[in-house]
Amino acid sequence: MPRDNHKASLSPCFLDQEAIEHVATRQLAAIVDDSDDAIISTDLDGVITSWNFGALQIFGYRANEAIGQSMNILIPPESRNEEISILKRIKAGERVSHFETVRIGKDDTHINVSVTVSPICNSKGEVVGASQIARDITQQILDKNRLKLLEICLNHTNDVVMVTEGEPISFPGPRTIYVNDAFERMTGYSREEIIGSSPRLLQGLKSDPATMHLVHEALINWKPIKVEMLNYTKSGQEFWVELSITPVADERGWFTHWVSVQRNITEKVRLGDELKALALFDPLSKLANRRLLEDHLSQALTVNRRNSLYGALIYIDLDHFKSSNDQHGHEFGDLCLIEAAKRITACVREMDTVSRIGGDEFAVLLSPLGKDESAAKKDALMVCEKIRIALGKPFIFERQDVSGKSSIDHQGSASIGLSMFAGHELSNEIIQTADSAMYDAKHAGGNKVQLYQAQN
Repeated sequence: MPRDNHKASLSPCFLDQEAIEHVATRQLAAIVDDSDDAIISTDLDGVITSWNFGALQIFGYRANEAIGQSMNILIPPESRNEEISILKRIKAGERVSHFETVRIGKDDTHINVSVTVSPICNSKGEVVGASQIARDITQQILDKNRLKLLEICLNHTNDVVMVTEGEPISFPGPRTIYVNDAFERMTGYSREEIIGSSPRLLQGLKSDPATMHLVHEALINWKPIKVEMLNYTKSGQEFWVELSITPVADERGWFTHWVSVQRNITEKVRLGDELKALALFDPLSKLANRRLLEDHLSQALTVNRRNSLYGALIYIDLDHFKSSNDQHGHEFGDLCLIEAAKRITACVREMDTVSRIGGDEFAVLLSPLGKDESAAKKDALMVCEKIRIALGKPFIFERQDVSGKSSIDHQGSASIGLSMFAGHELSNEIIQTADSAMYDAKHAGGNKVQLYQAQN
């Protein structure tokens, strides 16, 4: 075959191969130039030989400004030993991956970058340069530092901060994915014990079902809510929290998580209970005071009126208490009042209200007593008689003085007034009639029960 024909038959193959390589080179150049990362080539002396558009975007230098310059234009003076070390490893054929460092832009700004450096080899496999890919991670570092600062701040607060998944709302509930240090301090549970579990871990026997229902209703409707709730520590100790729960949405507006803040209000609740007790209970006898008695009487009147029921109010005055108190002292008097309260309480039902209304006077609200007036009156008189007998037993107390132990024996008795009601009466009328009947019993010599009889 002629030489010319042989050449002619091979030329298209060479041309096709050259075209393919040319296209591939152009595609690679386009990829490099379009990359958001800085892609820079250097020789083994660290002199820049290529510079893409990403490098311009990150560092501010144009290609004609950077090519031919040393990489030191991008490296802070205190970090130049890094570049020497990297080039040494490159010359040895090593690759440096994801090395985080700081570079300097054209405007002298410091830029956090993640650098990967690979050796460039010639056709003989000899290392002739380095290819560096630098990714700007300044924003990532800022975000990371902000998160770290946020974590520090959250761990220095006394309030529990908890983050859970958005669902499931129903049992077993959303799983916990984050708690701060205060959670461990407040509950006794470790992070490992709560992460992956539901916050319901903190609820117990006395947790209010109505409050938990309110929380559930808010969650299924993706609404924020604030409640006061009783929780339990790991050891079973009760503690009260003010719980605020807020849904968290992603950039699309879809709710994905819940964040809750729990503030320990155990002391506040305790003080509130104490103030309530001071407002509604007698501090000496621990019985209901006049205010609470009147409130219960008002409620009883409403119930009895609606249901045609009867009730009774009993007024009790301890006979000769003042003289005995003067003779033996106030400490003895207080002991008598406490004992009288116990004896009266033992004579009535748990649903009835026993009250100390002042001094040596007590009251008992019996309600309801049923729909039959005669039976109700009989039951009330029976209770009055039980109280009279109980208070008629001796009050004996031991005391210690300079002469040694001694006992005080006081023979008590009580004057008792009884007023029946059906629900249509006024509270103050019932109180007045019970009080009037009690004074009638006292004026009759005491130690007796007097049923109020309306004057015709």
